[in-house]
Amino acid sequence: MLHADTIHGWLEGFGMTAAWLQAWGSIGALGIALALAFYNHNQERKREKARQVAYMEAIAAINKEAIEAVSWVISDMNSNALIHHGITTSELNRCIQALATITLESLPNAKAYMAIHQLRKELQGIYYVASSEHDYDLGIPPDTLDEISEAEKRLKAADKDFSKALRLAK
Repeated sequence: MLHADTIHGWLEGFGMTAAWLQAWGSIGALGIALALAFYNHNQERKREKARQVAYMEAIAAINKEAIEAVSWVISDMNSNALIHHGITTSELNRCIQALATITLESLPNAKAYMAIHQLRKELQGIYYVASSEHDYDLGIPPDTLDEISEAEKRLKAADKDFSKALRLAK
């Protein structure tokens, strides 16, 4: 059995006095504290990134719904039918309202915000034209259909830009 005197003598043989042991212990505790702080910071950063990606994926789902609604509007206008007009314009308006709640601070980069800005702009234009063209019996002027079709192309380009920003965020 080892006695305290034996251990003390052995440590002093290596030049390890109580003060040195305390100093090395303090340095070790400081190292562990720094490692834990670094680990916690990394975990928090990963959680924040996952939160932002989930938020952007929800926005992408809204974009998809909006593009589908625009396709319905164009289809209705091409066939001069009022079958889905009220539903599709309401859907467009709901998507516009949802996109209006998005702020710059909630997105990870300016590219995503610029894409959202373009999506809002195109949807509002399409909504305005579609909701004002309610008299389908008279026929839809070709320039109105062309205008909405061009806006749809810009809408899809903005959605593609947002998808790129989402991939960057991942």
